[in-house]
Amino acid sequence: MMGDSDGDTQPLVGQPKVWTGTLVIAISVAIVGCSLQFGFQTGCMANTQDTLRKAFTDVTDLEMSLMISGVPIGGLFGGLSAGLIADKIGRKKCMLLNNIPILIGTVMMSVGFNEYFFLVGRIFIGFGCGIATGVAPMYLSEISPISIKGAVGVSHQFMITFGILLGFLLSMKQLLGSFPITGTCISRFQLYQPYTS
Repeated sequence: MMGDSDGDTQPLVGQPKVWTGTLVIAISVAIVGCSLQFGFQTGCMANTQDTLRKAFTDVTDLEMSLMISGVPIGGLFGGLSAGLIADKIGRKKCMLLNNIPILIGTVMMSVGFNEYFFLVGRIFIGFGCGIATGVAPMYLSEISPISIKGAVGVSHQFMITFGILLGFLLSMKQLLGSFPITGTCISRFQLYQPYTS
């Protein structure tokens, strides 16, 4: 019956405070460090193909496709191994150590000797993003109280989509003119080769 109330729909009157400062900080660190990173890496390559072609003049369409899709390639392996790594060393330590492949990938992309070095850097970042996408929801669901588990779980997906939007917007030359912020985050050559129309 519609009028009947069960235990799941009772208001949380008199319940202890669930949004503590420690919980908010832990959620924020997890979604910014994992979810936002994944979304940003997904969206930031959308508008950088012209710059990549200028930096790597002899790049073929196949090589360009591989450079753009390096994150999903690495993400496949990172996502498949996320559960095993998290079970072995724990969720928090996994999220902390996950910065290593992302840092390696960032350095490789920043140095960017050639398109293959750039591609391997993208794959490293994808591996880290795959792990982050697998471990962050586990961590968030384990630290959140039952009464706010849904809200905390949604924050992961929200930050991924916000990261995609942020990465896309920061790589648009129409938004930032000749100096896209993503250029400083993606690779060294964008600092020296501004957009020209």
